[in-house]
Amino acid sequence: MRLIDPAIAGHIIMSTINSAYDVRGWAADQPLELAVSRFAGLLTKGIFDENRRYPIPPHR
Repeated sequence: MRLIDPAIAGHIIMSTINSAYDVRGWAADQPLELAVSRFAGLLTKGIFDENRRYPIPPHR
């Protein structure tokens, strides 16, 4: 296990909570598996992934 700066850990946790809250409305219109795979893909590969097969939906 590695040590991590508590401030960095706090920012990571808060950004995760905030993004989970923000994605509620976006994910409500999609099947669960699709919403999870899209959201996880954005988190792991970023928005500039050339292999992304779906458009990023507009913000409401």
